[in-house]
Amino acid sequence: MNITLLVNRDLPSCVALNYILPALSNHRMFVFFSSRVGKKNEAIPAALKQLQFFEQGLFNDVIFPLLDLNNSRSEKASLQSFAGLSRYCAAEPEELNDINGDGLKDFISTEPDLVISIRYGVILQQEVISIPSFGVLNLHSGDLPRYRGVMASFRALVAGDSELKTTLHFIDDESIDSGPIVGKSALKVEVEKSYLWHVLALYERGSRLVLDIIDQIDSGKEIAPKAALKGLDVSQYYSFPSRKDIEKFEKLGFTLAQPEDVLPFVQKFTGE
Repeated sequence: MNITLLVNRDLPSCVALNYILPALSNHRMFVFFSSRVGKKNEAIPAALKQLQFFEQGLFNDVIFPLLDLNNSRSEKASLQSFAGLSRYCAAEPEELNDINGDGLKDFISTEPDLVISIRYGVILQQEVISIPSFGVLNLHSGDLPRYRGVMASFRALVAGDSELKTTLHFIDDESIDSGPIVGKSALKVEVEKSYLWHVLALYERGSRLVLDIIDQIDSGKEIAPKAALKGLDVSQYYSFPSRKDIEKFEKLGFTLAQPEDVLPFVQKFTGE
């Protein structure tokens, strides 16, 4: 199959690609990036800016460029940068923020049989959704339909959930985080760990869901949705948390990001 992955240029997406791409060598893989999720907003809370640094700036601006110098990679490294992962792709991964407009032709050129969306920062319109014959699957880092929108795991932690979930579902229209659910994975909450630690762990589990569904599609099995999200009143869409949301989150003993939770991933990329 031709499989096109739509991801965001951040650490969780890179980790997910590390689990997915090497396992799909029998397929033709293409990757497109969004540069961010949501509109650019300079007036975001300081805690979110710090999270953004750990998710994007630290790796995209510092660690990955150093790793990619002279295409060097330690044999001990268990994770690869975006550039390192290009070896598994049929074409060099590219940034694509205008997939519904001028960038549509670049997307069409990959002739996708299946599309996988993970943290992609653009809402797909119907023309894009209708192209792949096996549809568009989205891996959402939250329990749908309860937590729709961005930073779903943050909302689950604030709500006091004892476990977090990822949801794999089809995108069949232009609405957000809706469509038939095909699988879920769960992770027990560890209060001493940061929000980012939980998200990274969730994407490891969620990536297994993605690989399992791809295997089922490739073997000719019909994917039977476990639940439909249409018309459910319990659905609620969350945007980025406000300062008050973050204060409540921190009073519960949680942090958004901690250096000690990111360091193991730095070591996995560097092999040190």
